[in-house]
Amino acid sequence: MEKKKILKQLEEEFNDLTPSFQKIANYILINYKYIPAVSSADLANSIGVSDASIIRFCQKLGYEGFIEFKNILLMEINDSGKNPVDKMLKTIKLIGEDNKDYANLFQNELANLNRTIMSFDADVLKSAVDEIGKAKKVYILGMGSCKTIADLVYYNFKRLGLNCETITYGGIALYDSLSRIEQGDAVIMISFPRYSIDSYNAMKHVHDIKAKSIIITDNNENKLAKLSDYVLIATSENPIYFYNSYVGPIALCNILVFEYFTRNKAKCLKNLENIKKLNKYYLK
Repeated sequence: MEKKKILKQLEEEFNDLTPSFQKIANYILINYKYIPAVSSADLANSIGVSDASIIRFCQKLGYEGFIEFKNILLMEINDSGKNPVDKMLKTIKLIGEDNKDYANLFQNELANLNRTIMSFDADVLKSAVDEIGKAKKVYILGMGSCKTIADLVYYNFKRLGLNCETITYGGIALYDSLSRIEQGDAVIMISFPRYSIDSYNAMKHVHDIKAKSIIITDNNENKLAKLSDYVLIATSENPIYFYNSYVGPIALCNILVFEYFTRNKAKCLKNLENIKKLNKYYLK
C-alpha cells in the first residue's frame, strides 16, 4: 500500500464502515497527529471501544495490526510537507550546500529519532514504569559511552525522589555494586553496540536473582534483551563516524522519566519543591 493514503482512505471508505469503525475513523481523522505516539489500548480507551476493535479496524483497512498502521501514518504525517520535520529537512538541505558532513550528521540524527518513534511501544514503557514504582531500589546501569545517558537518567529520577543509584564502571567495582542488588529491586540497563562482557554478566546476574530488569537497547534479539523483562527499543546507528548516535535513546529515557513523573506527581512535586527551597540557601 502506498504512503500518504491512510487519511484519504478513511474519508473515502467512511460510509462503508460499521458504526463502531466509523467512530474509530472519525477520532483518527480529528486526532491523527497524535496517533503514532499512543498504544492500541490507549486509543481504544480514548474512543470507548475495545482493544480488539482497534486491531480489527486496522486489518479491515489492509494492515497487519495497529503497529503497522501507526508507523505508516507517521510516515504520511512526516511526508505531508506541513510539519516541523519537513522544515528541518529543508534547513538541512541548505546547510548541506557548503557543509555536507554537517548535513549528513543532522539527517542521520533525525532518521534515528524517527525510527525510535516508530519502534516505540507505550504498553512496554508503562509496564516498565510499573516496576520502577514498585521497586525497593532502582539501579541504573550504563557503561562506556552509555555512562553519560545513565548519569542523566539518574539525575532526573533522583530529583523526583526515586531511590536510585548508578552503576557505570566495570571490573571489580561492577561486582561490588551487583552484590547489593536484591529481589524486589529493579535495574535499568542502557546498552548499545558493542555490548560489553560486563553488561552481559550484570544482566545475567539480575536475571538469576529474579530482580526486575528493563533494558534500553537497539533490538529485541541481542543477548542482553533476551535476559530482560522489558525491552525498550531506540536506534543508535551512525554509519558516518565511529561513535553511536544517542539522540533516540536520550529521547526515550526522557519519556520514561516523564511517565514516572505523571504517575507520582504529588511525591515528585514535593521533592522538587524541597530542592527549590534548598537552592535559596546554596545558590546565590
